[in-house]
Amino acid sequence: MSLIEFLQPDEDINSRLPVDCLVMAAGLSSRMGQWKMMLPFGDQSDGLRTLLDHSLRNALQSCRRVVLVTGFRSEELMVRYADIPNIHLVHNSGFREGLSHSVLTALSHVETEQAFITLGDLPFLNSTIFQTIWQARGEQAAFPFYQSEEPTTPQKGHPVLLPASLIPGLLAENSSRPVRKRLEPYIQKLLLPFPEIIQDIDTPDMYREALAAEAEAH
Repeated sequence: MSLIEFLQPDEDINSRLPVDCLVMAAGLSSRMGQWKMMLPFGDQSDGLRTLLDHSLRNALQSCRRVVLVTGFRSEELMVRYADIPNIHLVHNSGFREGLSHSVLTALSHVETEQAFITLGDLPFLNSTIFQTIWQARGEQAAFPFYQSEEPTTPQKGHPVLLPASLIPGLLAENSSRPVRKRLEPYIQKLLLPFPEIIQDIDTPDMYREALAAEAEAH
């Protein structure tokens, strides 16, 4: 199976949500100790499949288009995904300034009335998660929080769903405030029972656990 075949959704494009999904893949992977976007993930029997491949595949299963933000080692991602339909590549030259800089870079490329924002190291997001958050769309930014059955504090997760009406204000603000801080007056908290929304992979231990979970699932 080619990379294009792996990344393309099973359903027709018209069955997907009419929304852009902004995927952040620009960071340095400092906590991992090595660049994580191209780490092997899942079944490798028909060619290299990476952590980012799985995140993109899941986004394309649910969303019409992905805006993929590159930064560190951008050239490798540009080459790998240049010919993939419905992936729009955007380079963030200021990727060392942090995640918010990448998000702001992507926002100017949104073409839909709403936009999901997620991370390239979240390989377990599924269509149920996207659909559930989509149902909460409105004039506020829908921020998902994982609420387990235990009486613990909810944990913030992804993907965030942002109405395009908020984008001009975010881009116009001339400050160093993180995007989440800028959005605080407009946040709608969604308590969800899906642990996948917080399963981003930041450390070697997290990577090993994710590999084991993926192997067990298949």
